[in-house]
Amino acid sequence: MKQIYKSIAIILILTITVGKSYAQVNNTLYYMSKIPQAKYMNPAYQNDCKLHINGFLLFSSTHFSYDNNFMSLDDFIYQGSGSMSDSLVTAFHSLEDGQKFVEGLRPVNFIRTELDINLLSVGYKYKDYDFSFAIRERFEARASFSQDLVQLLTEGNGKSLIDKDVQLGNFGVTATHFREYDLGVSKKINSKITVGATVKLLFGKENLWTKTNDLTWNTNSQDFAYNFNADIDLRMSQPLYEIEKFEYDYVNDSLIFEDSTYSDLDPIKDVVLNNSNVGFGIDLGAVYKYNDKFTFYASVADLGYIKWKTNTATFQINGQYTYDGFDIQPLFSENDSIIEENTSNTTDSVINIFMPQFNGDPYNSYLTPKIFLGGTYNINEKINIGVLGRGEFFQNKFYSSVTITGNTNFKKWFSATMSYSIMNNSFNNLGIGLMARAGFAQFYIVTDNVLAAFPQSTRTVNYRAGINLLFGCKEKQDNTIIE
Repeated sequence: MKQIYKSIAIILILTITVGKSYAQVNNTLYYMSKIPQAKYMNPAYQNDCKLHINGFLLFSSTHFSYDNNFMSLDDFIYQGSGSMSDSLVTAFHSLEDGQKFVEGLRPVNFIRTELDINLLSVGYKYKDYDFSFAIRERFEARASFSQDLVQLLTEGNGKSLIDKDVQLGNFGVTATHFREYDLGVSKKINSKITVGATVKLLFGKENLWTKTNDLTWNTNSQDFAYNFNADIDLRMSQPLYEIEKFEYDYVNDSLIFEDSTYSDLDPIKDVVLNNSNVGFGIDLGAVYKYNDKFTFYASVADLGYIKWKTNTATFQINGQYTYDGFDIQPLFSENDSIIEENTSNTTDSVINIFMPQFNGDPYNSYLTPKIFLGGTYNINEKINIGVLGRGEFFQNKFYSSVTITGNTNFKKWFSATMSYSIMNNSFNNLGIGLMARAGFAQFYIVTDNVLAAFPQSTRTVNYRAGINLLFGCKEKQDNTIIE
Protein backbone atom coordinates (compact mmCIF):
# COMPACT_ATOMS: atom_id res chain seq x y z
CA MET A 1 0.00 0.00 0.00
CA LYS A 2 2.94 2.36 0.58
CA GLN A 3 3.68 2.19 -3.15
CA ILE A 4 0.12 3.35 -3.93
CA TYR A 5 0.26 6.33 -1.59
CA LYS A 6 3.73 7.32 -2.79
CA SER A 7 2.74 7.27 -6.49
CA ILE A 8 -0.43 9.26 -5.90
CA ALA A 9 1.40 11.78 -3.71
CA ILE A 10 4.13 12.40 -6.31
CA ILE A 11 1.65 13.08 -9.11
CA LEU A 12 -0.48 15.32 -6.87
CA ILE A 13 2.51 17.39 -5.76
CA LEU A 14 3.85 17.78 -9.31
CA THR A 15 0.50 18.84 -10.68
CA ILE A 16 -0.45 21.29 -7.94
CA THR A 17 2.91 23.04 -7.86
CA VAL A 18 3.33 23.61 -11.60
CA GLY A 19 0.30 25.82 -12.02
CA LYS A 20 -3.05 27.14 -10.88
CA SER A 21 -6.27 25.19 -10.97
CA TYR A 22 -8.08 25.95 -14.20
CA ALA A 23 -10.83 24.82 -16.51
CA GLN A 24 -10.67 21.20 -17.61
CA VAL A 25 -12.52 19.08 -20.15
CA ASN A 26 -13.67 15.51 -19.41
CA ASN A 27 -10.78 14.36 -17.25
CA THR A 28 -13.11 11.52 -16.21
CA LEU A 29 -12.91 10.12 -19.76
CA TYR A 30 -9.15 9.70 -19.68
CA TYR A 31 -9.06 6.24 -18.09
CA MET A 32 -12.16 4.96 -19.93
CA SER A 33 -9.98 3.53 -22.72
CA LYS A 34 -12.69 1.18 -23.98
CA ILE A 35 -14.47 4.24 -25.36
CA PRO A 36 -12.80 5.10 -28.71
CA GLN A 37 -13.04 8.87 -28.07
CA ALA A 38 -10.54 8.51 -25.20
CA LYS A 39 -7.92 8.53 -27.98
CA TYR A 40 -8.52 12.29 -28.28
CA MET A 41 -6.76 12.58 -24.93
CA ASN A 42 -4.18 9.82 -25.31
CA PRO A 43 -3.56 8.49 -28.86
CA ALA A 44 -1.72 5.44 -27.49
CA TYR A 45 -4.99 3.75 -26.48
CA GLN A 46 -6.04 0.66 -28.42
CA ASN A 47 -9.61 -0.58 -28.65
CA ASP A 48 -10.60 -4.18 -27.92
CA CYS A 49 -12.62 -4.38 -31.13
CA LYS A 50 -11.49 -4.85 -34.71
CA LEU A 51 -13.59 -1.98 -36.07
CA HIS A 52 -15.43 0.98 -34.57
CA ILE A 53 -17.54 3.69 -36.27
CA ASN A 54 -19.16 6.89 -35.05
CA GLY A 55 -20.75 9.92 -36.70
CA PHE A 56 -23.21 11.15 -39.31
CA LEU A 57 -26.41 9.07 -39.04
CA LEU A 58 -25.39 7.74 -35.63
CA PHE A 59 -25.62 9.70 -32.41
CA SER A 60 -22.33 11.50 -33.00
CA SER A 61 -19.97 11.86 -30.08
CA THR A 62 -20.56 15.39 -28.82
CA HIS A 63 -18.71 17.32 -26.17
CA PHE A 64 -19.89 20.57 -24.59
CA SER A 65 -18.41 22.52 -21.70
CA TYR A 66 -18.79 25.81 -19.89
CA ASP A 67 -16.57 26.81 -17.00
CA ASN A 68 -15.00 29.76 -15.23
CA ASN A 69 -12.32 30.15 -12.59
CA PHE A 70 -13.78 32.82 -10.32
CA MET A 71 -17.38 32.27 -9.19
CA SER A 72 -20.50 30.16 -9.09
CA LEU A 73 -23.95 31.68 -9.42
CA ASP A 74 -24.61 31.74 -5.67
CA ASP A 75 -21.44 33.80 -5.17
CA PHE A 76 -23.16 36.62 -7.06
CA ILE A 77 -26.89 36.12 -6.44
CA TYR A 78 -28.07 34.86 -3.05
CA GLN A 79 -30.67 35.20 -0.30
CA GLY A 80 -30.47 38.52 1.50
CA SER A 81 -30.27 38.98 5.26
CA GLY A 82 -31.98 41.23 7.78
CA SER A 83 -34.63 43.39 6.14
CA MET A 84 -33.73 41.77 2.78
CA SER A 85 -34.15 38.18 4.00
CA ASP A 86 -37.19 37.61 1.80
CA SER A 87 -35.43 38.75 -1.39
CA LEU A 88 -32.62 37.70 -3.70
CA VAL A 89 -29.75 40.19 -3.79
CA THR A 90 -26.56 40.58 -5.81
CA ALA A 91 -23.04 40.77 -4.46
CA PHE A 92 -23.08 44.55 -4.99
CA HIS A 93 -26.23 45.31 -2.99
CA SER A 94 -23.94 46.67 -0.26
CA LEU A 95 -20.42 48.12 -0.23
CA GLU A 96 -19.23 45.44 2.21
CA ASP A 97 -20.50 42.50 0.16
CA GLY A 98 -19.29 44.10 -3.07
CA GLN A 99 -15.78 44.44 -1.66
CA LYS A 100 -15.81 40.79 -0.52
CA PHE A 101 -16.82 39.74 -4.00
CA VAL A 102 -14.01 41.76 -5.59
CA GLU A 103 -11.46 40.37 -3.13
CA GLY A 104 -12.55 36.85 -4.05
CA LEU A 105 -11.76 37.35 -7.73
CA ARG A 106 -8.60 36.05 -9.35
CA PRO A 107 -5.99 38.54 -10.66
CA VAL A 108 -7.06 37.30 -14.11
CA ASN A 109 -10.54 35.77 -14.46
CA PHE A 110 -11.64 33.51 -17.31
CA ILE A 111 -14.88 32.25 -18.78
CA ARG A 112 -14.63 29.47 -21.35
CA THR A 113 -16.94 27.39 -23.52
CA GLU A 114 -16.18 24.56 -25.94
CA LEU A 115 -18.14 22.50 -28.46
CA ASP A 116 -16.67 19.43 -30.16
CA ILE A 117 -18.82 17.44 -32.61
CA ASN A 118 -17.52 14.17 -34.03
CA LEU A 119 -18.70 14.25 -37.66
CA LEU A 120 -17.10 10.89 -38.46
CA SER A 121 -14.64 8.54 -36.82
CA VAL A 122 -13.44 5.11 -37.88
CA GLY A 123 -10.94 2.84 -36.16
CA TYR A 124 -9.38 -0.41 -37.31
CA LYS A 125 -7.15 -2.74 -35.30
CA TYR A 126 -4.58 -4.90 -37.07
CA LYS A 127 -2.25 -7.09 -35.00
CA ASP A 128 -0.23 -4.72 -32.75
CA TYR A 129 -1.44 -1.60 -34.56
CA ASP A 130 -4.56 0.47 -34.07
CA PHE A 131 -5.40 2.91 -36.87
CA SER A 132 -7.98 5.71 -36.62
CA PHE A 133 -9.44 8.48 -38.72
CA ALA A 134 -11.76 11.25 -37.54
CA ILE A 135 -13.41 14.45 -38.75
CA ARG A 136 -14.32 16.86 -35.96
CA GLU A 137 -15.96 20.27 -35.86
CA ARG A 138 -14.51 22.29 -32.97
CA PHE A 139 -15.33 25.65 -31.43
CA GLU A 140 -13.51 27.26 -28.49
CA ALA A 141 -14.15 30.65 -26.90
CA ARG A 142 -12.65 32.39 -23.88
CA ALA A 143 -13.22 35.77 -22.32
CA SER A 144 -11.02 37.28 -19.62
CA PHE A 145 -10.92 40.32 -17.36
CA SER A 146 -8.77 41.52 -14.47
CA GLN A 147 -9.65 41.92 -10.81
CA ASP A 148 -8.39 45.51 -11.02
CA LEU A 149 -11.01 46.36 -13.64
CA VAL A 150 -13.87 45.32 -11.34
CA GLN A 151 -12.21 47.12 -8.42
CA LEU A 152 -11.99 50.30 -10.53
CA LEU A 153 -15.66 50.09 -11.52
CA THR A 154 -16.65 49.47 -7.91
CA GLU A 155 -14.74 52.17 -6.04
CA GLY A 156 -13.13 54.43 -8.64
CA ASN A 157 -9.45 55.23 -8.90
CA GLY A 158 -9.02 57.40 -5.81
CA LYS A 159 -8.99 54.82 -3.01
CA SER A 160 -7.05 51.55 -2.89
CA LEU A 161 -5.90 51.91 -6.50
CA ILE A 162 -4.15 55.26 -6.13
CA ASP A 163 -0.42 55.17 -6.98
CA LYS A 164 -0.95 51.64 -8.30
CA ASP A 165 -0.59 50.39 -11.88
CA VAL A 166 -4.19 49.32 -12.37
CA GLN A 167 -4.24 46.34 -14.73
CA LEU A 168 -6.98 47.06 -17.26
CA GLY A 169 -5.36 44.61 -19.66
CA ASN A 170 -6.18 40.91 -19.72
CA PHE A 171 -9.59 42.06 -20.90
CA GLY A 172 -10.13 40.23 -24.13
CA VAL A 173 -11.92 37.59 -26.13
CA THR A 174 -10.43 34.64 -27.97
CA ALA A 175 -12.72 32.54 -30.18
CA THR A 176 -11.83 29.97 -32.83
CA HIS A 177 -13.91 27.72 -35.05
CA PHE A 178 -12.11 25.08 -37.10
CA ARG A 179 -12.55 21.68 -38.72
CA GLU A 180 -10.10 18.94 -37.87
CA TYR A 181 -9.09 15.86 -39.88
CA ASP A 182 -7.25 13.32 -37.71
CA LEU A 183 -5.11 10.37 -38.77
CA GLY A 184 -3.84 8.32 -35.86
CA VAL A 185 -1.87 5.17 -35.19
CA SER A 186 -0.80 3.40 -32.01
CA LYS A 187 1.51 0.42 -31.67
CA LYS A 188 2.30 -2.06 -28.95
CA ILE A 189 6.08 -1.99 -28.73
CA ASN A 190 6.12 -4.92 -26.30
CA SER A 191 4.04 -6.30 -23.44
CA LYS A 192 4.74 -3.19 -21.37
CA ILE A 193 4.85 -0.19 -23.71
CA THR A 194 2.29 1.19 -26.16
CA VAL A 195 2.87 4.45 -28.01
CA GLY A 196 0.66 6.49 -30.32
CA ALA A 197 0.46 9.66 -32.39
CA THR A 198 -2.29 11.55 -34.21
CA VAL A 199 -1.49 14.05 -36.95
CA LYS A 200 -4.08 16.71 -37.72
CA LEU A 201 -4.97 18.75 -40.75
CA LEU A 202 -6.85 21.87 -39.67
CA PHE A 203 -9.07 24.26 -41.60
CA GLY A 204 -9.88 27.48 -39.76
CA LYS A 205 -13.35 28.97 -40.23
CA GLU A 206 -13.41 32.06 -37.99
CA ASN A 207 -11.03 33.54 -35.47
CA LEU A 208 -11.02 36.43 -33.01
CA TRP A 209 -7.81 36.63 -30.99
CA THR A 210 -6.62 39.11 -28.41
CA LYS A 211 -2.97 38.23 -28.84
CA THR A 212 -1.73 40.97 -26.48
CA ASN A 213 -3.72 43.15 -24.12
CA ASP A 214 -1.56 45.11 -21.70
CA LEU A 215 -3.18 48.33 -20.52
CA THR A 216 -2.35 50.06 -17.23
CA TRP A 217 -3.63 53.22 -15.58
CA ASN A 218 -1.75 54.91 -12.74
CA THR A 219 -3.17 57.82 -10.73
CA ASN A 220 -0.48 59.91 -9.04
CA SER A 221 -1.36 60.76 -5.44
CA GLN A 222 0.57 64.05 -5.52
CA ASP A 223 -0.88 65.86 -8.53
CA PHE A 224 -3.55 63.30 -9.59
CA ALA A 225 -2.01 63.01 -13.04
CA TYR A 226 -3.12 59.99 -15.09
CA ASN A 227 -0.47 57.82 -16.73
CA PHE A 228 -1.65 55.33 -19.34
CA ASN A 229 0.46 52.60 -20.96
CA ALA A 230 -0.98 50.44 -23.73
CA ASP A 231 0.24 47.45 -25.72
CA ILE A 232 -2.72 45.85 -27.48
CA ASP A 233 -2.85 43.46 -30.44
CA LEU A 234 -6.28 42.26 -31.66
CA ARG A 235 -6.58 39.97 -34.69
CA MET A 236 -9.52 38.52 -36.59
CA SER A 237 -10.41 36.43 -39.63
CA GLN A 238 -13.83 35.52 -41.04
CA PRO A 239 -15.26 34.75 -44.50
CA LEU A 240 -18.11 37.29 -44.67
CA TYR A 241 -16.49 40.69 -45.26
CA GLU A 242 -13.10 42.33 -45.78
CA ILE A 243 -11.93 45.43 -43.95
CA GLU A 244 -10.17 47.63 -46.52
CA LYS A 245 -9.45 50.78 -44.53
CA PHE A 246 -9.46 51.77 -40.88
CA GLU A 247 -7.92 55.16 -40.06
CA TYR A 248 -8.59 58.57 -38.56
CA ASP A 249 -9.15 61.61 -40.77
CA TYR A 250 -7.61 64.51 -38.82
CA VAL A 251 -8.80 67.10 -41.33
CA ASN A 252 -12.47 66.18 -41.05
CA ASP A 253 -12.15 64.85 -37.48
CA SER A 254 -13.76 61.51 -38.28
CA LEU A 255 -13.04 57.79 -38.34
CA ILE A 256 -12.82 56.20 -41.79
CA PHE A 257 -13.99 52.60 -41.98
CA GLU A 258 -14.37 50.88 -45.34
CA ASP A 259 -15.26 47.24 -45.91
CA SER A 260 -16.47 44.92 -48.65
CA THR A 261 -19.51 42.91 -47.63
CA TYR A 262 -20.27 39.81 -49.64
CA SER A 263 -24.03 40.07 -49.44
CA ASP A 264 -24.60 38.01 -52.59
CA LEU A 265 -23.08 34.86 -51.06
CA ASP A 266 -24.59 32.34 -48.68
CA PRO A 267 -22.85 32.96 -45.30
CA ILE A 268 -23.42 29.38 -44.10
CA LYS A 269 -21.93 28.00 -47.31
CA ASP A 270 -18.98 30.39 -47.00
CA VAL A 271 -18.19 29.09 -43.53
CA VAL A 272 -18.64 25.40 -44.32
CA LEU A 273 -16.59 25.46 -47.53
CA ASN A 274 -13.89 27.89 -46.42
CA ASN A 275 -10.60 25.95 -46.72
CA SER A 276 -8.21 28.89 -47.07
CA ASN A 277 -6.94 28.89 -43.48
CA VAL A 278 -4.77 25.78 -43.20
CA GLY A 279 -3.07 24.50 -40.08
CA PHE A 280 -1.42 21.41 -38.66
CA GLY A 281 -1.35 19.71 -35.28
CA ILE A 282 -0.22 16.59 -33.47
CA ASP A 283 -1.10 14.54 -30.38
CA LEU A 284 1.42 12.21 -28.72
CA GLY A 285 0.86 9.56 -26.07
CA ALA A 286 2.30 6.55 -24.27
CA VAL A 287 1.12 3.83 -21.88
CA TYR A 288 3.61 1.96 -19.69
CA LYS A 289 2.48 -1.14 -17.84
CA TYR A 290 5.00 -1.34 -15.00
CA ASN A 291 3.59 -4.59 -13.59
CA ASP A 292 0.24 -6.26 -12.98
CA LYS A 293 -0.67 -3.56 -10.45
CA PHE A 294 0.70 -0.27 -11.78
CA THR A 295 0.22 1.37 -15.19
CA PHE A 296 1.44 4.87 -16.07
CA TYR A 297 0.16 7.25 -18.75
CA ALA A 298 1.49 10.38 -20.44
CA SER A 299 0.19 12.38 -23.39
CA VAL A 300 0.24 15.77 -25.05
CA ALA A 301 -2.75 16.96 -27.11
CA ASP A 302 -3.40 19.91 -29.42
CA LEU A 303 0.11 20.94 -30.34
CA GLY A 304 -0.52 22.95 -33.49
CA TYR A 305 -1.38 26.17 -35.28
CA ILE A 306 -3.60 27.67 -37.99
CA LYS A 307 -2.41 30.20 -40.58
CA TRP A 308 -5.24 32.68 -41.18
CA LYS A 309 -5.52 34.25 -44.63
CA THR A 310 -9.24 34.93 -45.16
CA ASN A 311 -10.15 38.61 -44.65
CA THR A 312 -7.57 39.03 -41.93
CA ALA A 313 -7.39 42.20 -39.83
CA THR A 314 -4.91 43.21 -37.13
CA PHE A 315 -5.41 46.24 -34.85
CA GLN A 316 -2.42 47.33 -32.76
CA ILE A 317 -2.04 50.04 -30.11
CA ASN A 318 1.31 50.77 -28.53
CA GLY A 319 2.12 53.93 -26.59
CA GLN A 320 1.87 55.89 -23.37
CA TYR A 321 0.10 59.09 -22.43
CA THR A 322 0.11 61.35 -19.38
CA TYR A 323 -2.92 63.49 -18.66
CA ASP A 324 -2.16 66.11 -16.01
CA GLY A 325 -5.30 68.17 -16.41
CA PHE A 326 -7.00 70.35 -18.98
CA ASP A 327 -5.88 73.95 -19.36
CA ILE A 328 -9.09 75.93 -18.85
CA GLN A 329 -7.47 79.35 -19.35
CA PRO A 330 -8.18 79.40 -23.13
CA LEU A 331 -11.86 78.81 -22.36
CA PHE A 332 -12.05 82.34 -21.02
CA SER A 333 -10.66 83.74 -24.24
CA GLU A 334 -13.01 85.53 -26.58
CA ASN A 335 -11.07 84.09 -29.51
CA ASP A 336 -12.85 80.90 -30.61
CA SER A 337 -9.86 79.78 -32.67
CA ILE A 338 -7.69 79.59 -29.53
CA ILE A 339 -10.29 77.44 -27.75
CA GLU A 340 -10.64 75.17 -30.78
CA GLU A 341 -6.89 74.84 -31.21
CA ASN A 342 -6.35 73.94 -27.55
CA THR A 343 -9.09 71.31 -27.61
CA SER A 344 -7.89 69.92 -30.95
CA ASN A 345 -4.29 69.58 -29.75
CA THR A 346 -5.38 67.54 -26.73
CA THR A 347 -7.63 65.32 -28.83
CA ASP A 348 -4.99 64.79 -31.51
CA SER A 349 -2.40 63.81 -28.88
CA VAL A 350 -4.64 61.07 -27.52
CA ILE A 351 -5.63 59.83 -30.99
CA ASN A 352 -2.01 59.76 -32.19
CA ILE A 353 -1.08 57.46 -29.32
CA PHE A 354 -4.16 55.26 -28.98
CA MET A 355 -5.58 55.12 -32.51
CA PRO A 356 -5.29 51.46 -33.61
CA GLN A 357 -2.86 50.78 -36.43
CA PHE A 358 -4.51 48.51 -38.98
CA ASN A 359 -3.10 45.95 -41.39
CA GLY A 360 -4.57 42.99 -43.27
CA ASP A 361 -1.56 40.67 -43.19
CA PRO A 362 -1.98 36.89 -42.63
CA TYR A 363 -1.16 35.65 -39.14
CA ASN A 364 -0.78 32.43 -37.13
CA SER A 365 -2.83 31.45 -34.10
CA TYR A 366 -2.13 28.46 -31.91
CA LEU A 367 -4.16 25.65 -30.40
CA THR A 368 -4.31 25.31 -26.63
CA PRO A 369 -1.76 22.58 -25.74
CA LYS A 370 -2.78 20.13 -23.02
CA ILE A 371 -0.51 17.85 -20.99
CA PHE A 372 -1.70 14.71 -19.16
CA LEU A 373 0.28 12.72 -16.62
CA GLY A 374 -1.14 9.94 -14.46
CA GLY A 375 -1.24 6.39 -13.27
CA THR A 376 -3.59 3.61 -12.14
CA TYR A 377 -3.41 0.87 -9.54
CA ASN A 378 -5.36 -2.38 -9.92
CA ILE A 379 -7.00 -3.26 -6.62
CA ASN A 380 -8.36 -6.49 -8.08
CA GLU A 381 -9.52 -7.85 -11.44
CA LYS A 382 -12.55 -5.55 -11.58
CA ILE A 383 -11.56 -2.36 -9.80
CA ASN A 384 -8.70 0.08 -10.10
CA ILE A 385 -8.02 3.61 -8.90
CA GLY A 386 -6.23 6.34 -10.79
CA VAL A 387 -4.86 9.83 -10.43
CA LEU A 388 -4.52 12.26 -13.33
CA GLY A 389 -2.76 15.60 -13.56
CA ARG A 390 -3.69 17.89 -16.42
CA GLY A 391 -2.20 21.20 -17.52
CA GLU A 392 -3.03 23.77 -20.19
CA PHE A 393 -1.10 26.64 -21.71
CA PHE A 394 -3.14 29.78 -22.39
CA GLN A 395 -1.76 33.27 -23.10
CA ASN A 396 1.72 32.30 -21.88
CA LYS A 397 0.41 30.98 -18.56
CA PHE A 398 0.16 27.40 -17.29
CA TYR A 399 -2.96 26.12 -15.52
CA SER A 400 -3.53 22.71 -13.97
CA SER A 401 -5.97 20.38 -12.26
CA VAL A 402 -5.99 17.06 -10.42
CA THR A 403 -8.50 14.25 -10.84
CA ILE A 404 -8.79 11.05 -8.79
CA THR A 405 -10.83 8.20 -10.30
CA GLY A 406 -12.29 4.84 -9.38
CA ASN A 407 -12.78 2.59 -12.43
CA THR A 408 -14.63 -0.69 -12.65
CA ASN A 409 -16.16 -3.25 -14.97
CA PHE A 410 -19.25 -4.70 -13.30
CA LYS A 411 -20.13 -6.74 -16.40
CA LYS A 412 -18.68 -7.23 -19.88
CA TRP A 413 -21.44 -4.98 -21.18
CA PHE A 414 -21.27 -2.28 -18.49
CA SER A 415 -18.53 -0.22 -16.87
CA ALA A 416 -18.48 2.89 -14.70
CA THR A 417 -16.00 5.51 -13.53
CA MET A 418 -16.34 7.89 -10.61
CA SER A 419 -14.09 10.91 -10.27
CA TYR A 420 -13.24 13.78 -7.95
CA SER A 421 -11.46 16.84 -9.37
CA ILE A 422 -9.84 19.98 -8.09
CA MET A 423 -10.38 22.47 -10.91
CA ASN A 424 -11.39 26.06 -11.56
CA ASN A 425 -10.29 26.95 -8.01
CA SER A 426 -13.15 24.73 -6.83
CA PHE A 427 -13.22 21.57 -4.71
CA ASN A 428 -16.80 20.42 -5.36
CA ASN A 429 -16.43 18.55 -8.65
CA LEU A 430 -17.77 15.00 -8.66
CA GLY A 431 -17.77 13.27 -12.03
CA ILE A 432 -19.16 10.07 -13.48
CA GLY A 433 -18.72 8.07 -16.66
CA LEU A 434 -21.01 5.27 -17.80
CA MET A 435 -20.55 2.85 -20.69
CA ALA A 436 -23.05 0.15 -21.77
CA ARG A 437 -23.08 -2.24 -24.72
CA ALA A 438 -26.05 -3.81 -26.45
CA GLY A 439 -25.01 -6.02 -29.32
CA PHE A 440 -22.67 -4.02 -31.55
CA ALA A 441 -23.82 -0.63 -30.12
CA GLN A 442 -21.86 1.08 -27.36
CA PHE A 443 -23.58 3.88 -25.43
CA TYR A 444 -21.67 6.25 -23.17
CA ILE A 445 -22.00 9.49 -21.25
CA VAL A 446 -19.28 11.26 -19.25
CA THR A 447 -19.22 14.39 -17.12
CA ASP A 448 -16.64 15.88 -14.77
CA ASN A 449 -19.29 17.40 -12.52
CA VAL A 450 -22.68 15.86 -11.80
CA LEU A 451 -23.27 18.81 -9.46
CA ALA A 452 -23.88 20.84 -12.61
CA ALA A 453 -27.47 19.70 -12.11
CA PHE A 454 -27.40 22.38 -9.38
CA PRO A 455 -25.91 25.24 -11.46
CA GLN A 456 -26.13 27.80 -8.67
CA SER A 457 -23.18 26.20 -6.88
CA THR A 458 -20.86 25.07 -9.64
CA ARG A 459 -18.22 26.60 -11.89
CA THR A 460 -17.98 23.68 -14.31
CA VAL A 461 -20.60 22.21 -16.63
CA ASN A 462 -19.52 19.64 -19.20
CA TYR A 463 -20.55 16.38 -20.78
CA ARG A 464 -19.52 14.04 -23.59
CA ALA A 465 -21.97 11.49 -24.96
CA GLY A 466 -22.40 9.32 -28.03
CA ILE A 467 -23.06 5.94 -29.61
CA ASN A 468 -20.31 3.87 -31.22
CA LEU A 469 -20.73 0.81 -33.42
CA LEU A 470 -18.21 -1.90 -32.50
CA PHE A 471 -17.44 -4.98 -34.60
CA GLY A 472 -15.07 -7.89 -34.20
CA CYS A 473 -14.71 -7.54 -30.46
CA LYS A 474 -12.87 -10.13 -28.41
CA GLU A 475 -15.22 -12.74 -27.02
CA LYS A 476 -13.22 -12.84 -23.83
CA GLN A 477 -12.41 -9.32 -22.67
CA ASP A 478 -10.28 -8.12 -19.81
CA ASN A 479 -12.07 -7.70 -16.53
CA THR A 480 -10.51 -4.33 -15.89
CA ILE A 481 -11.44 -1.13 -17.62
CA ILE A 482 -7.80 -0.19 -18.24
CA GLU A 483 -5.75 -2.02 -20.83
